[in-house]
Amino acid sequence: MGTTRTFDEVRQAFIVEFQKLKTEQQSCAKLKDIKQVVGETAWEYDQRFWDLMSRLTYQIHDTQHKEWFIGGLLPLTWIPLMQQRWGSQREAFKQAMRIESMAGCA
Repeated sequence: MGTTRTFDEVRQAFIVEFQKLKTEQQSCAKLKDIKQVVGETAWEYDQRFWDLMSRLTYQIHDTQHKEWFIGGLLPLTWIPLMQQRWGSQREAFKQAMRIESMAGCA
């Protein structure tokens, strides 16, 4: 026999489960819309991006992950990155850091 639960216990478990789903859906929506802000480094943007990724319990396809990341970068970085093919988000991130460092030295 299973454990008998009160209505309040079942209700609370139900709320907890659906709050997770709502939070996860919100995090995924934010990932699609995340943008690097002026004055923010690619590293800081990457940290915010990964924070949202860590809130998901499911995997996002690497291609989608990379496209969302690159699409949110500032034009200075985004434009050169879109002209090349990158195997992963990490490769694109490393190149974004290079582009920023070269722009800072100019």
